[in-house]
Amino acid sequence: MNESRELFPGADSRQETILIVDDDPSNLAVVTEYLQESEFEVLVAEDGRIALERARLARPNLILLDVLMPDMDGFETCRRLKEDEFTRDIPVIFMTALADTENKVKGFAAGAVDYLTKPSQREEVLARVGVHLHIQQLTRDLKKVNASLESRVEERTAALKAEIAERRQAEEALRKSEERFRALYEQNPTMYFTLDGQGTVLSVNPFGAEQLGYTVQELIAQPVLQVFHPDDRVAVREQLQKCLGQKDRVCSWELRKMRKDGSMLWVREAARCVQGGDGQPVVLVVCEDITDRKKADEALAESKDFLDKIINSISEPIFVKDREHRWVLLNDALCRFMGHERKDLLGKSDYDFFPKEQADVFWEKDDVIFDSGEANINEEQISDANGKVHTIVTTKTLYRDESGEAFIVGIINDITERMNLEAQLRQAVKMEAVGLLAGGVAHDFNNLLTAVNGYSDLLLRQLGEDNPLRKDIEQINRAGLRAASLTGQLLAFSRKQVVKPEVLDLNHVIRETEKMLKRLIGENIELATVLDPELGRVVADPGLIEQVIINLVVNARDAMPKGGKLTIETRNVVLDDSYAQWHVEVEPGNYVLVTLSDTGIGMDEHTLSHIFEPFFTTKTKGTGTGLGLATVFGIVKQSGGNIGVYSEPGRGSTFKIYLPQVEEEKKTVQEDSSALELARGSEVILLVEDDETVLDLVSTTLKISGYTVIEAHNGREALKICEEKGHDIKLLITDVIMPGLDGSELAQSIKAIHPNIRVLFISGYADSAIVQHGVLQPGMAFLQKPFTSFGLSRKVREVLDKAQK
Repeated sequence: MNESRELFPGADSRQETILIVDDDPSNLAVVTEYLQESEFEVLVAEDGRIALERARLARPNLILLDVLMPDMDGFETCRRLKEDEFTRDIPVIFMTALADTENKVKGFAAGAVDYLTKPSQREEVLARVGVHLHIQQLTRDLKKVNASLESRVEERTAALKAEIAERRQAEEALRKSEERFRALYEQNPTMYFTLDGQGTVLSVNPFGAEQLGYTVQELIAQPVLQVFHPDDRVAVREQLQKCLGQKDRVCSWELRKMRKDGSMLWVREAARCVQGGDGQPVVLVVCEDITDRKKADEALAESKDFLDKIINSISEPIFVKDREHRWVLLNDALCRFMGHERKDLLGKSDYDFFPKEQADVFWEKDDVIFDSGEANINEEQISDANGKVHTIVTTKTLYRDESGEAFIVGIINDITERMNLEAQLRQAVKMEAVGLLAGGVAHDFNNLLTAVNGYSDLLLRQLGEDNPLRKDIEQINRAGLRAASLTGQLLAFSRKQVVKPEVLDLNHVIRETEKMLKRLIGENIELATVLDPELGRVVADPGLIEQVIINLVVNARDAMPKGGKLTIETRNVVLDDSYAQWHVEVEPGNYVLVTLSDTGIGMDEHTLSHIFEPFFTTKTKGTGTGLGLATVFGIVKQSGGNIGVYSEPGRGSTFKIYLPQVEEEKKTVQEDSSALELARGSEVILLVEDDETVLDLVSTTLKISGYTVIEAHNGREALKICEEKGHDIKLLITDVIMPGLDGSELAQSIKAIHPNIRVLFISGYADSAIVQHGVLQPGMAFLQKPFTSFGLSRKVREVLDKAQK
């Protein structure tokens, strides 16, 4: 019997087919000779592609595969064999001169069962081939052996003499078979065990014992569980029971074994239960050390897990597409963005989630990247799963793996909120610029209006009721007052007016104005108030807050010419960090919210974008100045709050005012009713004003009221006068903004010389020298231009009387 058949005791006589794959003709010839001498049928292939075709057609029993070959190397050939359902079960043994561990690991990872290093000895080649054919055909061979044994048992029962003769023959055949098998069993570099039904070791080959650090004698008659990892022993017991219950069927598993020194190795075991000579079950076990493969698998898994964690920790959506434009990898952020689970996205393309026209564009751009290899950055608009439109910037680059296969790696940056913030910032900058312009214009006009209104007051006091000029002067006076009202609104918008804040209950302010508001809107509009009884307090000027409410109510009335409903609501709200993050002018904290909602005609996007700009109006000429909502905007901003509007054409409008809450209780302010309508006095007043017209008016008004007035045109001149006559001066009236020494600096210098002198500041707007954020500093007396002669005389008397107290 030749060596090839000695590897398979009891095997059938069919000829085994071996496919040899090697681009070296000399290697093919040598190995072919080895195998043909052992009566194997041999097929040869000079490269991987031919090997794949012949393996599918011939279905050989085993493949000997070289690694280094042109076009397709052995690793790739092996992988393709294992991917093909027709060839995946054929054992593959690598024969190569690459003896390093890394290539062995790659070979086993590709699916090989063994690895021969060139040059190989004839005996080693035949032994390895025989072993793996034996493992592959173990089931068939064992069945045949079992059938042969049963046949001999039946024959022995037929006749004792025949049985004895056959038994002797069988024993002799068995002895020879055992000798041959023992040589293979003891010399083969594969671990073999036989176990009884309780898992006790009946036999183990020397290589198996050596691999575990034991001698053969140390393992015989010991429970096989002792050589397994403690955590795997339950699984081993279950697998053995399964094997015992499925006789003649091969069971396999991968578990950990423990060496005598405590070190661990991974093994893949194939086991089959057969009936022993005494009729008891015997489990035949073949073990393969797969530690290196496991380490490689674990390293690969750890690397993949690490990569997955990194990708999924990134907040921007990330995806990878293959050459067929299918998503093959994506992170959690992309799943959230798309509104689908990962399993619903993998393997799909843009056409599964976007309109065809948009998917066509994505596809074309991706093809350009695949063809050119150049990165691509695009700004696009897409809709998410909820229909919300996002503006995104997608960065795509080409990536090639080890095999050269091309992929597109994409990163999505959602810039929707950033663009919204930029729009808010642009609007805020524009409003600030318009405010600065409005404040400057109002300041210049106030100086002029001070003269117009002041001199008209003086003329009216001098003219009798029957004077023909009186009506003309009254018209001038009324026009001046209306102009002063307009400049006041400009100052309110520019946040340059002086406010006198106090702690307010907005519910109280609304209740106090409710009757007036009902008269203002008329009977065809229903007014409803929903006021939170636990409403927090705010700090604001009550008169200005009333103006805000009145202006918004008038705006709502004009939006409901055919009647409707106006609702005013108050409640406490908290604006958190996330809200403030997307609203550039908002500070997080507790706020009081005042909401005014109407059922009017609403506004379009164009109107909303200009709603708070001064002089912008949708009303017909002569029915509006375009300053009402601009004034509201300025007052709310100067009060430390924010205002927003929400509207659609035909759906009405809602204005929301947010004012910061304070913890103080409401304070009441008592009005001073003792002021005289035409206040008079005899004190000495130092008047400082760089505008000659205003200087003459104020001086004349004060002199008419009985005061002694010393005039100065600038701060330096006033300081010199005070040094000479300061002991007689009771009041300093000074403009705030003057060339050289301004009003605030002048007051400080005079106070240093004569600390008892009172100071009254006058200005066309509130300068930062005496006002912080529009709020008059404590102890400061201030009179806003333009003022009337009556207002001036009352304010002067008020300041002097406080000095006497």
